[in-house]
Amino acid sequence: MNNMTKIINISFIGIFLFLTGIVSGQANTVLFRFNANHDFSQSTSSTVEVFNTTFSEDVDPLEFPARGMNGWGYYAPIRTVFSGVNSYMRSTEKVRVSFAGDHYLSGEVWFNPEAEEMSIFSWNDPALSHGIDLYLDGGKVILERRFFDTTIVAESNSTLSLNEWHYVNWTLSVTGQNVEISFYIDGSLDNANFYTLSSPVGFAIINAEVQIGKSDFNTALPYFKGRLSAVNFKSYIPQTEYLNAHIPFDGAEYFGIPTYHNYNLGTANSEADQRISENPTPIMESVVVPYMDDDFIPQGLTNSEEDDDNIYPNPMVYSSLYNKTVDGQTGLKRSIVVEMDPNNNHKIRRCFQLAGELKYSHVGGIAFFNKRIYVASGYKIEAYTIPDFDTTAGYEKYINLNPAGNMLFSVASQASFVTYFRDTIWVGDYRTSTDAYLFGYPLNEDGSLVVQSSPLIYLLPLETQGAAWTNVGGTDYLMISASGGDGNSYIYRVPRSNLSLNQAPIEDRTLTFPAGGEDLSFDKDQNLYGQSESGAKHFQKRSSPWATFYPFLFKISYDTMFGDITSVEENNNFNGVEQSEIRIASYPNPANGQVQIKLKVNSSSESELRIVDVLGQVVKKWLPIQPGKREQRFTWSDSSAASGIYFLQLISNGNIYSHKMILMK
Repeated sequence: MNNMTKIINISFIGIFLFLTGIVSGQANTVLFRFNANHDFSQSTSSTVEVFNTTFSEDVDPLEFPARGMNGWGYYAPIRTVFSGVNSYMRSTEKVRVSFAGDHYLSGEVWFNPEAEEMSIFSWNDPALSHGIDLYLDGGKVILERRFFDTTIVAESNSTLSLNEWHYVNWTLSVTGQNVEISFYIDGSLDNANFYTLSSPVGFAIINAEVQIGKSDFNTALPYFKGRLSAVNFKSYIPQTEYLNAHIPFDGAEYFGIPTYHNYNLGTANSEADQRISENPTPIMESVVVPYMDDDFIPQGLTNSEEDDDNIYPNPMVYSSLYNKTVDGQTGLKRSIVVEMDPNNNHKIRRCFQLAGELKYSHVGGIAFFNKRIYVASGYKIEAYTIPDFDTTAGYEKYINLNPAGNMLFSVASQASFVTYFRDTIWVGDYRTSTDAYLFGYPLNEDGSLVVQSSPLIYLLPLETQGAAWTNVGGTDYLMISASGGDGNSYIYRVPRSNLSLNQAPIEDRTLTFPAGGEDLSFDKDQNLYGQSESGAKHFQKRSSPWATFYPFLFKISYDTMFGDITSVEENNNFNGVEQSEIRIASYPNPANGQVQIKLKVNSSSESELRIVDVLGQVVKKWLPIQPGKREQRFTWSDSSAASGIYFLQLISNGNIYSHKMILMK
């Protein structure tokens, strides 16, 4: 690694924008881009002259197990290192933009700063006093936009941490006399600034060099000091879905954003921030699926709050991915389970490489129960214990995960996906022609599957990719994800009473999503996680690429899925007892024999638990439950009880809470 001055001989792009339309060149394109990872014999990056900087493969210590020598085989990105002493880049050709009035500009920077004050990006035409400066001041991101005799200065709310990687996306729109400048930092909207000019912007031609790490206008700014991955400067505002998506920080050059939709400057090909497919169903938030640049495809999805029997102070979301190249090769890298923190914008906390029998499998589904991940693939379920997150001896991001002892099970299902609900592991088939089924296997106390007895079985739609259970207003609902190829994906909402072994499920609501929908998982607030495989490199760059591009793991709100349902329980007045303090559950449900009952209660007086039939007759009653906050288990087994509907009732604090059970003999 040596200091150098070099010319990277890539083409220059000029853009001409007018209020009434485009006169020449291409609108909505990348004006300038630098990325040291690009093939510089191609025109995907701009021509730059480099002063007193160094280039090398740059793997952070945290990323070394995956991206370092003799690691997991993930690629090591090249970074540019700026010393802060006369170190900068300058485009060898001027970037030219002309407009009359309204115009739109934006930019992105992937960098690791080592100083709180420094120049980042500069594009200034001294002849017109027109231009842009992006820099740090006290660790805050500052954007200056100069319009002849007017200068607008916008500032971020956040202060960037030093010696950490950051992703800054800025947008600037001028419409009439109105100016809006927004900052998106590390994948979240940080600040939107609004200004009013004294008069509209007139005709202007800005013809100036781009400088990285130095400003000839703000000469007092220190040179850039730190590491740089890439810089973009564009003549458009990216799609809202792109701007609002969180970034997983997977160690790749764009921190998880796919690089395979970077195209030659000036071409009409849409970049990643322009080609995101429309989602007809509103979502709460999204995060870019990680490791797609390393040829991984997302499949299974779960979260620690799927386990409603245990409380985890720091809930995590888990996504499973398998490796498949553009030309269809599999098994070159082991399958992984990625742990993401929803309280930190779904940033990756840890990545687990599977080391069991299913280590090279399709990992079509995963479920979470009692600190274990249950992986489904090829008629098998394999359980892996997730280690506690302990940083006392140092933080490990990449971990080889061994299976739990004696936790490999053969199941009747194809095991295309799996989910957990009420002490039962539900395993399902993906099929395109013959019947597909969902199999319910109870769990023993040690977390092993009860595979000796006959599981509960429900018929599923063809092309089912995932499923998740929840209970709303006393009714169990199964959400079913179905997709196939480059068409729409669907999520079907099916009441449990509309499921059976011999008849197709009858949904009472259908939500539509872009292609590639995969597994599903509910959190404790009954918001639903989903993800799409459509953004994976295999589907985007193969010889017959998909038109759909939706590279996200996303969350759908409870209201979007269940807003049409009025829950009697939600409208009751519980005299000061919160619903979250009362929980009644039974499993399996429907049952064909013994019923296990779980009870959570917080009562100031004795509570009573009983079972009544549809006529209101009490068929079972337990001894009073003593006051206080308690979680208890009960068993009901009555050979004389007829098949039908029963209600489990808890009388507590003067209220009656009911839970419907179905007995099938």
